[in-house]
Amino acid sequence: MNQKKITSVDQITPEFLDNVLAYETDKWDLCKCSIRDYFRSLLMKVLTERDSFGGKRPFGNGGWFFDLTSALVDGGFINGKIGECGDIAEVDDDVLAEAIILRAAVRMCEPK
Repeated sequence: MNQKKITSVDQITPEFLDNVLAYETDKWDLCKCSIRDYFRSLLMKVLTERDSFGGKRPFGNGGWFFDLTSALVDGGFINGKIGECGDIAEVDDDVLAEAIILRAAVRMCEPK
């Protein structure tokens, strides 16, 4: 995927979010899947587990939000560094990463 990195929240567009949602990686605890599929799996966990849902460790570890941030760096969407183990070592702008993740979740739920 040839994706231009963004450096500010005002650069987030619907097309950019579509590219984020389509990005596939095999670094999840789940399997090789897209960010859209990751969100879908997370939502299904919430809906099926209801009161017993463990938001801190929905997929067996506590780093699920960092997994999403790592995918943004790995996919070339934002600036940052991936560590030797494939996890996020550094992200240049946490606020930007969070804004992308939240807006991508909303974008995923918008009607086509």
